Amino acid sequence: DDVLRERMDILKYLGVIHILSISCFHVNLLEALLKQTSLRRISTPLILGYALLINSVPAWRAALMKLSKGLAGVCQRDSKASNQLVFAAFVQLAREPYLLFNKSFQLTYAATLGLIFFRKPIADLLVGVPGTKLKGAVSLSCAAIIPCVPFLMEMSSDINLSLFPANFIIVPFYSLFCVLSFFLVAFILLNIQVVFGPMAFIMDGALRVINLLEFLMMEYFSLRIAWTGASMIFLLVCLYLLMRRFNLTPAKKVSV
Repeated sequence: DDVLRERMDILKYLGVIHILSISCFHVNLLEALLKQTSLRRISTPLILGYALLINSVPAWRAALMKLSKGLAGVCQRDSKASNQLVFAAFVQLAREPYLLFNKSFQLTYAATLGLIFFRKPIADLLVGVPGTKLKGAVSLSCAAIIPCVPFLMEMSSDINLSLFPANFIIVPFYSLFCVLSFFLVAFILLNIQVVFGPMAFIMDGALRVINLLEFLMMEYFSLRIAWTGASMIFLLVCLYLLMRRFNLTPAKKVSV
């Protein structure tokens, strides 16, 4: 907590504050790790337990989506990602309606909507990007960022264009840090104290690398633009991506 409080202003400045809010990222990492073990059959209860432990709005959103998918499988129903998102929102808002005005709620649902609707059209546009993994990472990051921009702008009157390179470069190191924390929790539960020292050294090294990258981003890649000037461009980009997502192209004239 102390580390995150120290980094709050930096993350806001770089436009990557959603790292702290969208903890569905953590749930997805946990699920990916569970799939590699014999615990994959009980992954849903474990993820719900993780959400109960974290007790954050985004963690519950992600866990409820996993629960919706599991229930659909049991009932032999096809559950689309959009349906899972509606299910999660209904459950959370039925319990706490005021969450609709919560910044964490807004960010996690906006980012997830972006992943559902924008990821494919962005990936289709990245024809010249070499490598499937690089293309997937770029489309994933852009899809999650774009719908969050209006909510991020409520924290400031302008937009920092460093949020795109910062997401591509800094977020992977936070991913590494998160994965290491999962392993460390397992070692703590098993009381394997010989691992504590090396793990602390590695995690401290990851934080130092993140510090360096954040400094470089702030010094050399920051370019702030007034949100009033960028809002129309943002709306046009969203409209264009939605049209590609649903194949809404203008009708062609047929000559007789």
